[in-house]
This record gives sequence, C-alpha cells and structure tokens, in this order.
Amino acid sequence: MCKNKMLLITVFCVFMGAIAIMSRMSMLTYYVIYVVGSFTMIAPIFTSVTVGQLIGSLLLPVGTRIFGKRNLLLLMNVVMVICFVIMFVIPANNSAFLIIISLIIGVTGASANVCTGMLSDCIEYGDWKYGIREEGLTYSYMSFGVKLATAVGGSVTVLLLAASGYVPNAEQTEAVKSGINAVVNLAPAVCIVISAIPLFWYKLDKKMMDQIRKELDERNAAKAK
Repeated sequence: MCKNKMLLITVFCVFMGAIAIMSRMSMLTYYVIYVVGSFTMIAPIFTSVTVGQLIGSLLLPVGTRIFGKRNLLLLMNVVMVICFVIMFVIPANNSAFLIIISLIIGVTGASANVCTGMLSDCIEYGDWKYGIREEGLTYSYMSFGVKLATAVGGSVTVLLLAASGYVPNAEQTEAVKSGINAVVNLAPAVCIVISAIPLFWYKLDKKMMDQIRKELDERNAAKAK
C-alpha cells in the first residue's frame, strides 16, 4: 500500500473528510438548539441534509462523466467549504436559508461516494504499476480510516465543545454560541481543505485509466496464452 501513492492520497482524503462530516453531524444538534435557538428546526435541517445526500448520489454518474472523479470531488469540496463559511458568518435566524444551505451541504456530502470510485481506480493502478492487486486490503483500509475518523472526530469535537465553555442544560453565553458555531462550521471546513490539498497530486484521470485498463487487458491476455 505504501508504494501506491494514489491510494494513500485517496485514503487520506477519506479520513479527513470523514472527520469533518462525522464530527459536524454529531455536533449539529447543539448548533440548532443554541445558535439557531429552535428545537423545531432539528428535524428540517437533518432531513434537508439527508435529502441532499440522496440527490447528490443520484447526480454522481453525470458529474463524474462531465468533470472526472478528482475534479468533481474538488468541486464538491469547494462548494461545501463555502457553505460552511456562509453558515458561520451569516446569522442563523432564517429558516428557509438554513434549510436550503443544509440541502446544498447534503448534496456535496455525497462526495464520499466519489472516493469509493477512486479506490477502484487505485486498485487498477496498483495492479498496473506494481503487479499487485489488493481489492480486499484496499477497502479494509478505507473502512479502518472511516472508523478511526469517527473516533477521532467524536473525541476532538467533545473537547472543543468543553473548551468553548459549554454548560449542559443551561443558557449559553454569546461566546459559547460562537464557539459552537466554529466547531460545527469552521472546524469541518478546515478539515475539508486539508483533505483536498493532496488531490492536486492525484493523476488518475479518465485518459490515464483508459490506458491502464488497456495495458492490463493486454498483459492478462498474454498470460492466458
């Protein structure tokens, strides 16, 4: 695995992206209750995110065909970061705005499925370049990365929430509300930016993958003779 740089890039992207999304979703209820100030908005916001993820997943085949996997992932990450920053900056007192931007964030959250497709390309790349095909091991790395990200993200966000001065079952100060807003929106935005940086060195585009598959078919055909 350490030789396959494309796989390392993809797994790192999955890891940091999972930290961002998992930690944000675990803290989103606090944002709605204390920053938005409305228990009744919990269900609409979470529903909007879920519906957005469904829409985003349905649009992925079209998106990958137009932009390619890496470029689509970068585009979705950029839009997601912009939405997080907007939610941090703009006062959370407009229900329609919150639902619409949560829907957009949900659409961009479907980018996790792009990484799954990129892993398939990394398997082909590893077979082509190093003669080693590791389907099971590759997806186990992804699974481990997501589980580790869930543990790390959950722990870090709880620590950040405590550091903000949060007191359970009490009226929160403006400073605490700002801290919760930062944990829910700015911290995930930073993680997404970090996850996207190595993608500029990811080179498995459609042209290269077509060439790799062609050469692999020729190699396998020669072995079969």
